[in-house]
Order: sequence, then C-alpha cells, then structure tokens
Amino acid sequence: MKSLSITCSLCLWNGLFKDYEEHLKTTHTNPACEFCGEKFDSKFRLDEHKQKLCTKIIVPCALKEYGCSNSVCRAQLQDHYLSYSHQKTLASIMHRFASRTTNDQHEQGSGTDVDVGQSAPSSITTTTNENVRPQMQEVYETINILTNETQTLSDHTQYLSSESIRLQSSTESVTQELSSLKLSIQERNSFLNDVKPNQNIVQENVTTLKPKTDSMQYVSYDGTLIWKITNFHENL
Repeated sequence: MKSLSITCSLCLWNGLFKDYEEHLKTTHTNPACEFCGEKFDSKFRLDEHKQKLCTKIIVPCALKEYGCSNSVCRAQLQDHYLSYSHQKTLASIMHRFASRTTNDQHEQGSGTDVDVGQSAPSSITTTTNENVRPQMQEVYETINILTNETQTLSDHTQYLSSESIRLQSSTESVTQELSSLKLSIQERNSFLNDVKPNQNIVQENVTTLKPKTDSMQYVSYDGTLIWKITNFHENL
C-alpha cells in the first residue's frame, strides 16, 4: 500500500503514499479550509470540519435524490428548508408515500378475503393483515397531517416574505422622507445664516440713526427757538 501513488488534496503534490504523511507535516503544518479560512493542526481535523462544521461550504439539499437539486451554504440550510421549493418537494414526497401506503393497504385488504376452508397459515396471514391495517391507517393519517402542516408552513413562509418586502418598501419610503426633511433643515439653516449679516447691518443703521432722531426733536418749524440745556441740575 505504501507504494501506491497519491495526489495531495491540498495542493498539486503527487507521490507515493508512504511519503504523503511527511509531505503533510512539512508543507501543510496548519492546513486551512478553502471555504472559511480557518486553520487546523491536521488534515483529519480539516476534513472533519468541512464534513460537519464549516458554515460557508456549499452542500447539497438532503432531498437531492427526491428532486430538490439546490445547493446552498451550510449556514443557509435552515432558510432553504423553509423555502417554497424545498417544501414543495417535501409535500410531493409525502403524497407519494401516502399513495404507496394506500396501495399497500388495498393489497393487504384484498389478501384477507379467504375461504373458511383454507389452511392454518392462511388464517395467520389474515390475522396479521388485520393487525397491520390499523397501523398503516394511523401512518397514513399522520402523513396527511404532516402534509397539511407543511403546506401551512409554506403559506406562512410566503406571507412572511411578502411582509418582509412590504416592510422593506416602507423603510425605503421613510428613509427618503428623512432625507427630504434633512435637506429642508439644511436649507433653512442656510437661509438663517444668510439673514444674520443683514440683521447686523440693520441694527448698526438703527444705532446710527438714533442720535439724528434725538436731535430732530429740538428743530423749530414755526420760528420758536428751543434751547437744549444739558446737565441742568448740575448747573443750578
């Protein structure tokens, strides 16, 4: 066996099986997962990680042999199991199994029509069929319940998907309104900033005009002279 030729699963190296372990020790001391980048201390740990734990590796659906051909990341398997396509495949399997069970029941039921004069083994077969029939009926009813629940789950999934789309649309609408409101506030602040210098200029003009207004109070328009005495109380 040591003389067998082998190709490394981590690189392009190929050689004898007896040299493979040494190659792993020298070249791949800490092999990394090509899907998630996590490193391991041995190829065995790496293989175990990819087979069971890696969340980014692409894996086929468990119902691939029954018609669900989707392949998804392991982390998204739960979402895939709730998807419409997977639920449809599951419902189809349930219906086929239920139909097969019904056919088996029919065949077993027809086998119970025996004559009284038949031998003891025929009587035993009849008794066995009578015991199996209730069990098969129970299985059939259980399958019907599971099929209905699966359909209900699929309907709920579609409803949640529609609600998610609606909420996403509402969120986008609110985001647009917030953007418009923010722009309006910015324009208002810009307007106030432009008005403030003009307000200061007006205030300065008012301050300048006040002395002129005060002096105009003592101007005579009918020939009467009005004297303004400042500091009157101090001059008494």
